[in-house]
Amino acid sequence: MEEINMKKLMTALLCLCTLALCACGGATQDVDFASVKQAVIDVMEADLREGGFGDDAFTEEAPLPGYMIMGMESVEYLPVVLDADQVKDVAVFMAMINVRSDLIMLVEAKDEAAAKAVEAAYGDTKAQQEQVWGTYLPDQYEKVKNTKIGRVGNLVYYVTYDDAAAVENAILGK
Repeated sequence: MEEINMKKLMTALLCLCTLALCACGGATQDVDFASVKQAVIDVMEADLREGGFGDDAFTEEAPLPGYMIMGMESVEYLPVVLDADQVKDVAVFMAMINVRSDLIMLVEAKDEAAAKAVEAAYGDTKAQQEQVWGTYLPDQYEKVKNTKIGRVGNLVYYVTYDDAAAVENAILGK
């Protein structure tokens, strides 16, 4: 009799542990896309101000002088190939002049599979950027080689920037 109760208890504990593991598995960290985008803008704006840009250079139409900011409306023109149906939101910050390799991309994918596809696409983009900048400007090529690619939940980021670590920390909320 005691052996049967012990088996039932072990079975119940095993089921409980399995449920607990299932509940924890596959969880993604939620991030607020707009907040992350603003954090990136804040880092870039601080760098531009430190570089000598005054208040009059920052306008609502051009919040980051010298940079183009693209969103979902420009998804077919982005420097990364994306399936627009798998993307919730996107923000791309790109230098307007072709002597700077600065490129920051934030993509909020609809699910885990889409996020993995974006990461793979970022790898292709980095390879293309290395090919372009490797023969063009050596200092910019070094920056491209140090590109940061990562994820927070379904938000996938790509950062080629002078201080890529500062932008990555802003994305990660550090």
